Amino acid sequence: MSFFETAFKLLFGGLISIMHVFIIYGVIFLIILTENVHTLMVVGIIMLIILYIDTIYDDCPISLIEQHYLGTSFAEISNNLAPIQAENRNKKEITLQWVFMVLLLIVIKILIVLLKTTFRELDLFKNVIITIK
Repeated sequence: MSFFETAFKLLFGGLISIMHVFIIYGVIFLIILTENVHTLMVVGIIMLIILYIDTIYDDCPISLIEQHYLGTSFAEISNNLAPIQAENRNKKEITLQWVFMVLLLIVIKILIVLLKTTFRELDLFKNVIITIK
C-alpha cells in the first residue's frame, strides 16, 4: 500500500470517527438541553431508524466504515479506555445498549417536559417552581 493510500485511509477514517463522536454526544446534549417535544420526537424517530439499521448490519454502519478504514472503531476505543473492561460482551450488545439508553433518555425527557407543562397549566403548585433543563 502506498503512502497516499495509507494517508487517505487515516484521514478519511479519522474524519468519520470524529463525526461519530459529534453525532453521539451532540444527540445526547440536544436531548438534555431542549424542551421542545417535537424535536425530541424527531430525534427518537431517528434513533429508532438507527436501531433498525443496527439490527440489519449487526453493528453501527459508521462503526463499520471506521473498522474498514482505521482497523478499529470508536466503540472499541471507548471500551478500551473505560475503567470496566467489557471483553466478555460483543460490540453489538454494547451498541444496542447505547441506543436503548438514548431512547430511554428521550422518553424520560418527554415525560418531564409534559409533566412540567401540565403542572404549569393546572396551577397545582403555585408556590413551587420546577426548573428542569
